[in-house]
Amino acid sequence: MALIRTHAEIRALQTLVTAQCDTTTVRALVRQSLSANDARRFFVRYRGDERVCGPLGADASVPAATRSHPVPSLVLSGLGAARSLHVVYPTEAYDVIAELGSDVAALLDAPVSNSRFRWVHAIVPAAAPSHQQWLGIQTVLPNGMLWATRLDGTSIAVGVQRDWAWVLLIAVIGLLIARLALQKAVFRRVSADHRLRRAVRKRRFEPWIQPIVRADTREIVGGEVLMRWAHPARGILPPSDFIALAEATDLIRKMSEIVMVKARDRLASTVQQQPDLYISFNITPRELVDPGLVARLIRVFDDESLPRHQVLLEVTERDLVEDTAVDTLHALRAAGFRIAIDDFGTGHSSLSLLERVPADKLKIDRAFVQNIGEDDAPRPVLDAIITMAHGIGLPLIAEGVETEAQHRYLSKRGVQCIQGFLHGRPMPLDDFARLAAPAEVLGEGHTPVSLDGLVFAMEGPGGVAVRNRWYRMRRYPRCFVASEAVTWLQTHLGVTRERAVRVGERLTAMGQIEHVMEEHDFKDEYLFFHVRPSLFDQNAHAGRLPDVALVIERLRRTAHPVFGAASEGLLRFDAVCRGDRLTAWIEGQFRLAREDALLVGEVLMRRGALVHVFDDRPFAATRDLYRMAPERDLASGSYRAVNAHC
Repeated sequence: MALIRTHAEIRALQTLVTAQCDTTTVRALVRQSLSANDARRFFVRYRGDERVCGPLGADASVPAATRSHPVPSLVLSGLGAARSLHVVYPTEAYDVIAELGSDVAALLDAPVSNSRFRWVHAIVPAAAPSHQQWLGIQTVLPNGMLWATRLDGTSIAVGVQRDWAWVLLIAVIGLLIARLALQKAVFRRVSADHRLRRAVRKRRFEPWIQPIVRADTREIVGGEVLMRWAHPARGILPPSDFIALAEATDLIRKMSEIVMVKARDRLASTVQQQPDLYISFNITPRELVDPGLVARLIRVFDDESLPRHQVLLEVTERDLVEDTAVDTLHALRAAGFRIAIDDFGTGHSSLSLLERVPADKLKIDRAFVQNIGEDDAPRPVLDAIITMAHGIGLPLIAEGVETEAQHRYLSKRGVQCIQGFLHGRPMPLDDFARLAAPAEVLGEGHTPVSLDGLVFAMEGPGGVAVRNRWYRMRRYPRCFVASEAVTWLQTHLGVTRERAVRVGERLTAMGQIEHVMEEHDFKDEYLFFHVRPSLFDQNAHAGRLPDVALVIERLRRTAHPVFGAASEGLLRFDAVCRGDRLTAWIEGQFRLAREDALLVGEVLMRRGALVHVFDDRPFAATRDLYRMAPERDLASGSYRAVNAHC
């Protein structure tokens, strides 16, 4: 009945509208829309220019699916709650369109018994042979047309069309949801936690060292090893950027072991030539209560690399409350290590603590040193700590010494050793080795073994089989198997297999060889390694590569700027340079081969002077963009004071 009434209203409206959307037509559409029983609104679409006239004048809200119907039709458009049903009645000059009410549209579009079948309605010519497929004729309309209904399980209807704009809208919303999910996954991947774990897997933590000098002669007597993150994009990161996260994620133990192993082998020659030189390492609270700490440190340090009596383990005073920590220190002391109480004076300072802990040295916290001024006025708390240490016979190391006035004050009161920026900032181990005792060989028992000579023999005739290898459908160019290298080292050096593995570990720590994916230390296993230019054995490049400080100076002071504006996709960066152009500049400035120029670029990134703009990759001669780090006291420029005093 709703369709019959709507058809009669459309026929009546046809006698009232004109050939254009004027006042007469609008008034007729308004009156008919207000008086209709089943239709919400009526429209007129003029043929030719496809203008639509509605109760409010020109209207563009009529779905495009109502166009181009040569016969009277029912048109279904939209999806879900936005579905609408229109009756289209065409004439020669225009189409009259009625938008049915939601109750009528829902009734005509109702599903059958909650199945996938649906009643389908249409207006079909009475003379068409296809009308026999319809279940029944609702009513006969003028001009030989029939309102008809059928049950359809495969499509919406004959004469029923979708509005594909809604389909496109749903697709766009789906794409946005998928993008948000992908963005969340990417953010999780690049989060600090993920990057830290990846850095541990890639063994990207490097040992730096700050010199400790005698207060009276200013000679270097030791050094404190500090952890640095050699980030491939951001350069060298200080501990303040990652230590808290490392302790929260329990990665600190693995990171400490990586740093200790690297420092052990790179400082071996220097320490063996100076029996009185000691190297200190910090032990974190988590490590101090670890039952496997003692066994792990005994395995790391030995007489062939860094003797235990030259290793000073620093523990903070506030971490010595638990009996387990004190017992661990006694076990370490019995194993031959020396113990220092760090940040003394800021925790639970007491004579009973010093009686319980087997301490060899006390380190005065920098908070007491910073209060020393130029006036040489007494500092009662600091003086009391010094007097107490002298009374029980414990040597002192003062941290954070930055001025000559502080040095004089401490030296006058009998503080034996000084540590601070006045005598040296944290530096790479090779620079410290040159300051303390330049070394050219790596000892293996009593037989000196040249690193460069050994690697050259490994690659030469009769050496280890170096060739392209495949593993799990991936090709690794010019590499060798670690277990085969152990066999070769054992035969070439005439040592046991265990000592051959130690030589391989030292070669890895010195940067002479490297795992193909940077994820393993040297082991007697089926692992792929390759030979790489050394970044740490400076004597390997003596006379061949320029000094890093000179390269940095020329990059910053050159008359023709190397760095300028450049674009990467839709982003624009200032003061950047492409990797291939920077490599070419280094080649031309210092007359180097391309391989050496790439090595210089890598050294710049390891020193923190050169950083990638936003990616997480090492230096390469590509179109990737790099920039110089902010000008500050880098490793190469902060040692002049040490050289002047020692």
